[in-house]
Order: sequence, then C-alpha cells, then structure tokens
Amino acid sequence: MKNILDRYIDDLAFNLRNPIFAPYDDLEMGKRIDGGFVAIRKTQYGLCEEYVFDNGHRYGLFHDTNIIREGDTIHDDYFIHKFIEKCIYDIIVNNSECKTPVIYCTPNEVEVIADSNPILMFRAVVDRVNKIVSVTNIFVYKRYCGYGKQLLKTIFYRCEDLGYRLFLTEMVPVFYSRMKERGATIIEYGNIVEITDKTNLD
Repeated sequence: MKNILDRYIDDLAFNLRNPIFAPYDDLEMGKRIDGGFVAIRKTQYGLCEEYVFDNGHRYGLFHDTNIIREGDTIHDDYFIHKFIEKCIYDIIVNNSECKTPVIYCTPNEVEVIADSNPILMFRAVVDRVNKIVSVTNIFVYKRYCGYGKQLLKTIFYRCEDLGYRLFLTEMVPVFYSRMKERGATIIEYGNIVEITDKTNLD
C-alpha cells in the first residue's frame, strides 16, 4: 500500500496531465495551478499549504515539520460551479480571439458580464440544497452560430452527471416559446423551463 507522500506525488502528476477546470483562481480553494488549487491555511497543526486537485483529492503540506497530511476527498458535485465556469471558458476561448474571458465564479453563482468577451453574456445560480442550476440570463452576441445551445448542452450534461437539474428562469417570451418548442419541460408557465434529455439542443 502506498504511503501519503506517494499518493500525493501520484495525484500531482495525474492532475498535471489531466486538468479539468479553467485557469482561474478560486475564492474558496485558492490559487490555480495546473490540475488543482493551492492555498495557505491555518490549522490545528499550524500553517500548511493545502492542495485541492481537480479529482477532489486534498493534501496539507506542513513545511515547519516536514509533514504531509491527507484530507477528505471532495465529491465531484461540489465542483458544479467550476464545471460551469469551464463550459463557458471553452465556448469563448474556442470561438473567439478572447483567451482570458472575465468569469465571476463562486460556489453559488457563475456570471459572465457584458463587454468582457465577444461571444455571450451569462448568469447561473446554484442551489446546492435542492441540486438545481438556474440559468437566469443568457444572451449570445454572435447569432445563428449555435453557441447558446452548445453551452446549454454541455452544462446540461455536467449537471446530469453530478445529479443536478438545469432550469432556465426569468425568460423573455420569445426565448420561452423557443425552448418549449425544443421540448423543454414547463416548470412555471411563461417563466421557467427545465432542460432534460428530451430537449433538442442541436
């Protein structure tokens, strides 16, 4: 059986080769590194560098005592906001000259503000208790390229994998009608629909 140091080294190498999330720091997890995040934490054992890797594995490095401790694994569903951030990042970076879009991301909200990129404006709220992601705003500047449907489709698959439902809320009538025609499930007439595997986003 491998010891903690060996597991840390394996995780460091694996996540370096297989990064999942966008190259942005996180308010909770710390500074972004390839394949993870690092932050300085005060603990009962003293100051440590806490590493949270993209696969959810956590370690604390205590330089004063040369000790490494292994934390509880973070479940995939915690990272729902980071998955949404990455979906947005990919759409913008892969379809424009903008390689560093401004994306506001917290555990409960993800937002792309107007004029921060040439592709879209977007906002989603994460209800972690009821496991619902609600897209409250989506506006695509480049029309008829399919970017909006592509983004919703990739976010839906992530939500489905993580046990979340995906709602579209605060909808304007035209968008509501279009999504209803595409097979979205009506949750609140005229206002809220749910994206499901029966919704046509092609």
